[in-house]
Amino acid sequence: MEKDPEFSSLFQSKPLPPSFNKHSSPYIEQDERIQIIKNFYEKRLEILKEDVKTVYQRIISDELLLTMKDDPTSLEFVNQRVREIFEEVITNDREIILEKIYKQYSYLKVEYKKIEEEKKQVFLNRTSFVEKCGFLMFF
Repeated sequence: MEKDPEFSSLFQSKPLPPSFNKHSSPYIEQDERIQIIKNFYEKRLEILKEDVKTVYQRIISDELLLTMKDDPTSLEFVNQRVREIFEEVITNDREIILEKIYKQYSYLKVEYKKIEEEKKQVFLNRTSFVEKCGFLMFF
């Protein structure tokens, strides 16, 4: 019995078409996004660790807390003071992050406008070229 060549070719591994490569795959964009998010959260974790260290250092060196610990009447306010220190550090961190985000947004907004202008110029140049070519076709 002779094998059908078309049938047997279905089971052979075929190279992927040239249009399908790792650079044109939609999954690369998704992989890049995942990596960006992963990097963001790793950086955020490092910042959080630093914030905890900062809070700890501020608590153990805070003059007001040291004074409050020695006075029995103010002892009940120690937790409130610790909370204030924590919120101050975290608020400062948020402001820094917001400032960075605003700078990135401003930069991207300017770049977007540049790209839109370039796109508009290319379109105008293309339109002008097509009009000239159309005009030359009649001669």
